[in-house]
Amino acid sequence: MPEGFVACLVLLNLISFVLCGMDKHFAKTKKYRISEKTLLLWGALFGSLGLIMGMVVFRHKTRHIKFVIAAPVFFVIHVIVMALVFGYGVF
Repeated sequence: MPEGFVACLVLLNLISFVLCGMDKHFAKTKKYRISEKTLLLWGALFGSLGLIMGMVVFRHKTRHIKFVIAAPVFFVIHVIVMALVFGYGVF
């Protein structure tokens, strides 16, 4: 796997994780919230592991069915895409 791709994956997942933590903090302090669409978008953009980790670590959005379903589905799709691209040399 190219180093640049790995660095991008780490960055995308870190952003997803931090956004989850920020939104949880904002929810507790009744401040401006990060929209669910934004959180899900970052998860869909190969930040699914960060989103899942943020949900678990911060106990955030764990009762929202769309997050409970979407985050793992995104993760599985990302693993399949990476396996096809890097494991089988499809592209």
